Amino acid sequence: MSKNDLKLSFLYTGTLIGAGFASGSEIAVYFLKNGEGFFMPLAFSCLIIILFGALTVKTSFKIQVFDYPAFMDEIIGKKAAEIISFFTGVFFFVLFTAMISAFGSLCQSLGLMSHKMARIIFILICMPVLVNGPKGIIKANNILAPLLTLGIVISLAAVLKSSSLSLNGVMLDNTPAGFIRGTEFAFYNMVSCVPVLIECSGKLKKDTKPFLGCVFTGLIIFIIGSAVSCVLVLNHNALNEPLPMILVTKNISNSVYCIYLASFVLSVYTTAVSNGFCAMEWALNKKFSVTKLILFLAASYFVSSVSFMVFVEKFYVVFSLIGLAEFTAVVIKYLKF
Repeated sequence: MSKNDLKLSFLYTGTLIGAGFASGSEIAVYFLKNGEGFFMPLAFSCLIIILFGALTVKTSFKIQVFDYPAFMDEIIGKKAAEIISFFTGVFFFVLFTAMISAFGSLCQSLGLMSHKMARIIFILICMPVLVNGPKGIIKANNILAPLLTLGIVISLAAVLKSSSLSLNGVMLDNTPAGFIRGTEFAFYNMVSCVPVLIECSGKLKKDTKPFLGCVFTGLIIFIIGSAVSCVLVLNHNALNEPLPMILVTKNISNSVYCIYLASFVLSVYTTAVSNGFCAMEWALNKKFSVTKLILFLAASYFVSSVSFMVFVEKFYVVFSLIGLAEFTAVVIKYLKF
């Protein structure tokens, strides 16, 4: 695997592993909520993530378009693209504010500062990367994604080592409902990833192998998702918590707790800057001005007062249909080559 393949993989991984995934709340809601197995639905969702990501980047390379609105115009036509771009823009904004809310919830639960103050500080921390665009996003993800992934893996290994693992078949689930949940999980996550992959593909070298990089990302998501699922199956009391993995690691040891907290914060940040940039471009219509930027950040601050779990349970799944539409369009366009 080349350096460029790793760049793509870490960009993709950093965008995917947000607060919902790293905290375990997405796993709890979409794979464990009904007490069914998680193995097959999670594997299926990772397969979609691999194929969707690879085809998106390969198509972007083929048509030499690295701008999301122009890309959508090319594959589905201008009118349909305008409709989808509007809803995806709303989703970027929702996801950006969800990450702000997650950071605020964490700081408040730790007693560090109020939810309001934490949200203000987080927005300010995101600003340097947001204004630097794709270059800043690639750099941030290539530095932070390996660190957050390693931290999460170390923490999960410590939790599983300290537990008596006996899942009694819970891992296996091949019911239609399970695959539907896996599909929803994959497609709403891809809504946020597609624009980031397209916008940043132009900064990657031509020898990048999209499929290889995306397979590596899929494996990371599957391994972490499986480990988080196992941990939460063994800790039922944490399933209804807003940030379940934070509660679980807190009961293991201070060192594991600190490692997971740091990894969680990094995952929130990488997802926030990736989606915040796309949301900012959409809201400002790519016409940057200080006044528009201030209004955008102010709106982000006020919407982020909504509880993080409301975003995960109510808002995210609505956008899975957009992801499905994008995936279908990308596949059709790719097959025409």
